[in-house]
Amino acid sequence: MGCSSGEMCALAHKAAARTGMALREGVYFYSVGPCYETPAEIRGNKNFGGDAVGMSTVHEVHRCGTAENENGRAVPLLRIWRRESPAAS
Repeated sequence: MGCSSGEMCALAHKAAARTGMALREGVYFYSVGPCYETPAEIRGNKNFGGDAVGMSTVHEVHRCGTAENENGRAVPLLRIWRRESPAAS
């Protein structure tokens, strides 16, 4: 679900550059969790185009989309804490 306008994405990138923060765009996969992603699940998510997986942020992203539909402006930002295990690559 794309919920950010090009203008909001540009503002987020500009703010990240000003602070020296690495900002990347990608595809977020939702999981009902709590669960640990096995190497097979990580490979499967990658095969479907996923860049990150989690169980909590989908609700916030949905709300951002609703805010934009109500003429609001919002951009979801995620902090990725754990990278995939090397065995899943």
